[in-house]
Amino acid sequence: MNTNLVVVRRDDGIKKLVDVLLANGLSGVPVVDSKERVIGIVTEADVINKEMKARMFSAKNLVKLLNIWKEREKENSVGDIMSEDVFTVSEDTDLFDLIEVVIEMKINRIPVVDTDGRLVGIITRGDLLRGLRSIEG
Repeated sequence: MNTNLVVVRRDDGIKKLVDVLLANGLSGVPVVDSKERVIGIVTEADVINKEMKARMFSAKNLVKLLNIWKEREKENSVGDIMSEDVFTVSEDTDLFDLIEVVIEMKINRIPVVDTDGRLVGIITRGDLLRGLRSIEG
């Protein structure tokens, strides 16, 4: 579990989101409220899908597309494109339960929350692989 958390807020602009994703080498981040409770998740795919609705897109223009978003003023916010239906787990969730969820729900990251719903970490597929490796020795 990664506890060095990178998050965005609902009112953050798309430009800030793209900057955060690119600067941190991430493909998605949790969206939190003022009390650090998870209220959504937003990914590069959400940004790309938003742009695809506005214009035709080809894979070779991905870098150009990301730069366009970075240059735009706050036309849209994270809240406009985030997924609000977020699956979260507690710190004591079993490794194999996590693997089952990732496979069945086809998700790449799972926010870890405390009993008050505040974000305390995030588990990625890479974390799950490391967990499996440590069990198998």
